[in-house]
Amino acid sequence: MLGSFSANGKTITGESFEMGNDGNYAATIELFKNETMISESNPIADVVADNGEIGTITYAGDADNCIVTIPVTANSQTVNYIANFVRKPIFTLTYVATDGSTLGTQQVEKDTKIGAFDYDINNVSAIKNGYKARGWYKQNYVGEKYTTESVVTEDIKLYAVETEIEVASLSKEYEFKLNDKLFYAEDHDAFTLHEDAKCKFHDTTHGWSAYNGDKIDLLVGPKAIISITVCQYGSGTNILVKKGEETLATLAGKDDTDAKIVSYSYEGEATTLTLEMVAGGEMYIHNVKISNVSETNYQQDGQWFIVKAGDTSSFLDALKIANGVGGTDRVFIFLPNGTYDLGTAVQTPISRDNISLIGQSTEGVNIKNAPPVSMEGLTSASTIHNTGNNLYMQDLTLQNELDYYGAGAAGRANAFHDGGNRTIAMNVKLLSYQDTYLTAANKQTYWEGSEIHGTVDFICGGGDVFFEGCKLVTETRKKGAKSGETTLTAHQPQTAEKFGYVFNNCTIENQSATFNYGRAWGGTSGATFRPTVTYLNTTLNQPNEISKTRFTTKAMNSQTGIFHEYNSKDKDGNVVSPASNVLTFTNNAGEDKLTYETILTAEEAAGYTIDKVFTDWTPADYARQLDAPANAQYDNGTVTWLPANNGAIAYLLEKNGEYVGITEGSSYNVTVDPAKDILTIRAANAHGGFGPAVIVATTVNAINAAKANDNEGDIVNVLGMKVKQPKRGIYIVNKQKRAFK
Repeated sequence: MLGSFSANGKTITGESFEMGNDGNYAATIELFKNETMISESNPIADVVADNGEIGTITYAGDADNCIVTIPVTANSQTVNYIANFVRKPIFTLTYVATDGSTLGTQQVEKDTKIGAFDYDINNVSAIKNGYKARGWYKQNYVGEKYTTESVVTEDIKLYAVETEIEVASLSKEYEFKLNDKLFYAEDHDAFTLHEDAKCKFHDTTHGWSAYNGDKIDLLVGPKAIISITVCQYGSGTNILVKKGEETLATLAGKDDTDAKIVSYSYEGEATTLTLEMVAGGEMYIHNVKISNVSETNYQQDGQWFIVKAGDTSSFLDALKIANGVGGTDRVFIFLPNGTYDLGTAVQTPISRDNISLIGQSTEGVNIKNAPPVSMEGLTSASTIHNTGNNLYMQDLTLQNELDYYGAGAAGRANAFHDGGNRTIAMNVKLLSYQDTYLTAANKQTYWEGSEIHGTVDFICGGGDVFFEGCKLVTETRKKGAKSGETTLTAHQPQTAEKFGYVFNNCTIENQSATFNYGRAWGGTSGATFRPTVTYLNTTLNQPNEISKTRFTTKAMNSQTGIFHEYNSKDKDGNVVSPASNVLTFTNNAGEDKLTYETILTAEEAAGYTIDKVFTDWTPADYARQLDAPANAQYDNGTVTWLPANNGAIAYLLEKNGEYVGITEGSSYNVTVDPAKDILTIRAANAHGGFGPAVIVATTVNAINAAKANDNEGDIVNVLGMKVKQPKRGIYIVNKQKRAFK
């Protein structure tokens, strides 16, 4: 057996040889053109046999090829090792222009670096006006590029790829994804790294590393929002926004919440602004975005941003600008009825504190995305990702359309990933399947009159969350008929939670075969804070379909949970909670056992009321729906009213259910045909949520119009529109007017 030998100083082992049909072993060994070919005058050396003896080595060949035969004899049997030394092949690099034509070729020896491009990308013409050829890419689209350091191992094509030239625009947005390893700063005009900066790509989680004094120039239009996604790790202190030597703003260089967006709103002449990093060591930046907004496709009136109905770009632009508004005053984004389709986009951010996202109606406003199954994950496929505090949402639907039933074993896709504190959701619907709603650890949140759908752990995460009068809908585990068992909750405490999830006066509608209230997820064995879920006064529409134990007794981790139930009823009001339900809960290892009574007494249940859960704020007050002015009248193109003394901050006008306008005043100009049009007015609470509609006097009798559209069993609002579930206000049911409170 041949051990090894050296050729031109390089060691080659016997393992490089393969046995042929003749019983001998052969290997082809390539030499660079600058290496001397192996020959009798330049023989191999240091020949060693692991077993047997080396015989007489022979050489046959010329300057470009040599066959070396190495005989090895053991136990009277000789085997030849035949080393075929050849020159490395020459490969062809083909340069492809932006229009697909061939510019020319270049010859490069195998296993060598390109070294220099024979064709300068700066001399390559772009096809589109306002575009520029950026570099030599491996495919004919923006992706991975060839560099002069790239090693050639085969014939390759180098594609000139063009992208838009970035300018000090009035309306364009430019995003620089620093957590993408294929982000090339040299391909951008509005993002320029200073020559002495040490910034560099770190990884896809942290983005770029940056160091004290590093500078990045950004090209902005006359009015622009600069948004920077910072990391929770590293030693970043601040990011200075400078114009020349003048510091315009100081932004936080890191945050306790990962992927927090910090923003600066610039207004002035089109110019270059500089980001200067202030860091004690290494800081990380995920993303930088420039939103030029001198020209907008949404309406702005003070702190209100009014989106164009059903226009996704308008919504995204308004949201981006709202995220960057300075100060702490509340900012309101209003969405008229329509579908706002985000496509495959994920984690659309809400990052500013004190944002209100207000829809015209829960059923009418649908913000949705449909990420590919490959993006499924606890947080990776989210529709909306909130990192701001005091977010208020009302009258809208968030839907994640990832193909859960085609995803296989898992299809995790949040409709709403909340990382903020004191979020309030009023009349909000969440549609997804697994992990529909991911709650924030160590934070407090309030939901009222809302609806959440899902299959597996569809309300999951940490924090103290109070659900008042909400509907929980369990979807089937497999597409088609009712199947599988659905788990509603998976609570995961960290350090500040005391109550976990509390459901009060909620309704459960089961679409799966069976369901259970929840299970424990996360936490440390023996910790003070355990996964905790409590159901009070719950209506079970299918009480016979709840699992025998009602809760999942085995935790998903090393800690058991605290689960309680009180006064559950069927839809007829009959109590369906068992008199006693003593369970033994264990962790997944069968240890950390807890045995206790899960059915609360009335006295014990009183310890979970909202004032016990939230001791220093009253979220129900912020969600309170206000009555509209009852004295609103229409006359000759103008609606006027006397504002009610109830704290209303704005009024919404609707004609035949369509959005007309929002005003903070007490009159509004609108064209109405009093004989056929229904004009209504609604009042906004302090967080911008609009209460029930009231008919404006002297317009058509809406009650009669609603009755005309009412069939037996239908619920019709005062606009003549059928609804699935009445909110507060006047409705027509079986031709009769009814008030719902």
